[in-house]
Amino acid sequence: MDDGQPQFDALMPPGSSFVNTSDLASPNAEEVIIDVPNVFHWARYQQGYIGGWQYVLYPDGSAKVTHAGILPGKPFTLECQSGVSCQITRPDGTLFSVLAVGAPRPSIPASTQGNVVARYLAEWILAGTGRPPLAPRTKRLPPTTSTSEADGPEQGQTSADIPVPLCSEPDHFLPSLCAEPIASPAPRAPSNRDAKAGRVGSERKASSSSKEAKPKIAAEPDRFLKRIGAKCSITASASLGFLNSGSSDQSNGKPRVSLGCSTNLTERLSMRFSLLKYANARDQAADDPDFTYAFLYRYSDKLSFSYSNYTARFNGPNGGFQDALKDGILRGSYKLPRIQLPNKKQVACSASFRLPNPLDDSLNISCGYAVTEKLRIGATFNFYLPNVQGDFDPDYTYTASYRFSKDLLLTYSNYSNNRWPWNKGKNPGPGFTGGSLSLTYALNF
Repeated sequence: MDDGQPQFDALMPPGSSFVNTSDLASPNAEEVIIDVPNVFHWARYQQGYIGGWQYVLYPDGSAKVTHAGILPGKPFTLECQSGVSCQITRPDGTLFSVLAVGAPRPSIPASTQGNVVARYLAEWILAGTGRPPLAPRTKRLPPTTSTSEADGPEQGQTSADIPVPLCSEPDHFLPSLCAEPIASPAPRAPSNRDAKAGRVGSERKASSSSKEAKPKIAAEPDRFLKRIGAKCSITASASLGFLNSGSSDQSNGKPRVSLGCSTNLTERLSMRFSLLKYANARDQAADDPDFTYAFLYRYSDKLSFSYSNYTARFNGPNGGFQDALKDGILRGSYKLPRIQLPNKKQVACSASFRLPNPLDDSLNISCGYAVTEKLRIGATFNFYLPNVQGDFDPDYTYTASYRFSKDLLLTYSNYSNNRWPWNKGKNPGPGFTGGSLSLTYALNF
């Protein structure tokens, strides 16, 4: 048997991190830590309520705002880039944007409209980033210039003197986000000498400014995979146990590759699925999977349930595909109070238990800690009743992951039979070399 199954779902968040989710955007919000290894989602996010709306905010600046009623409906979705802007998609598919202008954090709005809550969250995310808008550039007339020389852009103003749309940094994928000017040119009063010509010039200028101020922002293609929240990645893994092995059959470290995808079936229910292939078919043990799956249901902010199988085979010693579907494990997970550290950071923990009878298996306490924005460590401690722990059931497991970029993640995971010194058992694990190294690359659709 290999060093454990959850390694095939190493954490792969969707983008680079710039939002501190422990800094709360509303008084009743809280940071949620997901401690089960997951190749598709952030390990932490912030969740809170503003008025009758619920929001979920991720470290990469993406967020969702949904109605907190019984039938929440489609959400407002936010995609933000620090120092640039937030693009907000309304439930009907139309877009509007909020630019980063270096403003301080806003006050919580009194309005309970969804677009107001979404705009507040965007301004909160972008607070302190970007640059204030530049004042419109106007032509300074020299003292010798007569009034008649300033009448109309043809006579006293060049095209370079007319204010143009401003943007702190162009968006290479959605340049239309920078099409809306931050400030519109002020209308010029007509001269006394030629009031009629002045009125015509002002009306023409105001009409032109109005067209510039309200551009039509083209929507992104409504891709099916994006609508259902599908995310996929490819992971290459190898065990370290071969370092202490004298067997030539295991000297390759059991290299393998997996393709994993996830999707949100509903606002509360999500699904993960992975396919695995071993470089050498002889390396695959009876409990090494051909595929893995997991269904996760969020019952409340603190309580969630999962049904999963990390040893599924299409045709193996323990059965085939249908057997793998019915032999999944049902577990519940409850989020515990956060632990405050002296360095002002927090450790988030959760307790998970086997269902329907929690006494048949271990009670697991999982904790995660973000050392830096790129480095994260986690550990799970298993507690058993007398005569419940098997020979290959570990006392603890641990992981460490480092993100090189938003698409590339390196993970060390050790799910082998790690035992405490006073509880070695008959088949203790090899220690550090019982783990695996995995390199995961996120696929972009």
